[in-house]
Parts: sequence; structure tokens; C-alpha cells
Amino acid sequence: AAGEGGESEGEGEGDQGLDDGALSAVENLMKSERGERLSKAMRDVIELRAAKDAVEKGSSPQAEAERKRVDRMKAETLEELQGRLEDVERAKRDLDSVSEQQGELRAMLEENAERAESLKCAVAGAAAGGLFSLPLFLASDFDILSLGSCVASSALFALTYRYAVTNDVANTQLKQGVVLAFGLTRGLAVVGDGGSGNGGGARPIGEVLGSALTYQNFAHCAQSLLLFAFVSAALELGFRRGALKLFGRGG
Repeated sequence: AAGEGGESEGEGEGDQGLDDGALSAVENLMKSERGERLSKAMRDVIELRAAKDAVEKGSSPQAEAERKRVDRMKAETLEELQGRLEDVERAKRDLDSVSEQQGELRAMLEENAERAESLKCAVAGAAAGGLFSLPLFLASDFDILSLGSCVASSALFALTYRYAVTNDVANTQLKQGVVLAFGLTRGLAVVGDGGSGNGGGARPIGEVLGSALTYQNFAHCAQSLLLFAFVSAALELGFRRGALKLFGRGG
């Protein structure tokens, strides 16, 4: 028993010695430079936690004032942003309106340019037709009405020719076809005059062909073909030199 009591007292003294040694080591650590840094870091953590709790709970007047200031700045920023967006939308509408007006103006200018080019072609065709017909007028019994008819027909031919050959400038058959169509239409217009015989009865086909196939009618057809061929050549010369422009290229 005595031995057991001695052992218990020895163990108690040993534990107390360990506790004293640990406390002494802790005190030495806290007094050292490392311990001071550790203590400062713990104090900072405690202060930051307290500040965080104060901000979250709204218990600090400074935090409440800061929150109100931030909210006010947010509201002002949103209001300013909304105003800027409205200005942008207004500017976009104005730009669209200006673009639309520019498009309309451009279309009107292009249309006016096309009209001007058509007028130039008509004037050039009329001048070419008058130049071709004037010698005939001076050398024969060509009356003034025939000269006016040649000039008007040449102007109409020039307008039609400009539109017809625009999409296929290199197609000589198309150009010749336009000349042939106008020449035959004008040349054969005089055929059939006096198409009814005595008493209003129809004349025989032979008589009609005989009256149509005359030297005068052939000469009139040939004259018409030469007239429009001359006007076509004058227009082609104007197109090549840039004095005249095809349809869609007058801008």
C-alpha cells in the first residue's frame, strides 16, 4: 500500500511538472518575437470579425451612412445610364431618319440623272435624224412634215435603243433587230393607203401586192432603215466616247 501511495504521489508530481513546463514554454513563446506577431494577427482577426459583424448587423452608424451613400450613388448611376440609353435611342432614330432621307434623295437624284440621260439620247437621236434627212429635204420634194416625222421618229428610236441594248451591249443582233423593227414599221406605214376599191369593196390580193411592191414604197423602206441605222451609229459613238450613257449608268 505504501508502495502504491508513493507511486501515485510520484505520478502527480510528474504531471504537475509537465504542466509547469508547458506553461513556461507557452509564456516564453508569447514573449518572443514570433509570439508577438501571433498575438497581433489574432487581434487583427478579432477586430475584422467584429467589424464584419457590425456591418452585417447594421449596428454601426458609419456603416449605415456608407450603405446609404452607396445606394444613392447606385441610383444616380442608374438614372444617368437610363438617360444615356435614351439619348442613344434618340440618336439612332435620328440616324435612321437621316439615312432614309438620304436614300430617298439618292433615288430622286438617280431618277433625275436617268431622265437627263434619256433626254440627251433623245436630243442626239433627233439631231442625227435631222442631219440625215436634211439633204433629202433639200434635194427633193421632201416636205417639212416628212422632216419633222424623221426627227420625231429618230428621237423615239434613240430612247428605245438606249433601254433595249443596256443589258446586252455586245449583242449586235439585238441592235440590228431594233433598227430593222423601227425601219420596217416606218417604211411599211404607207403601204395599204387606199386599201378599199370602188364602191367600198375589197381589192384583190394581187392588186394590193402590186400597189405595195412599188419603187416608191421600197425607197421609203430603204430610207427608213438607213435613217435608223445612221441614228444607231451616232448613239453608239456617243456611248463609246462617254457623251451618252446607257440606262442604269447615268449616275
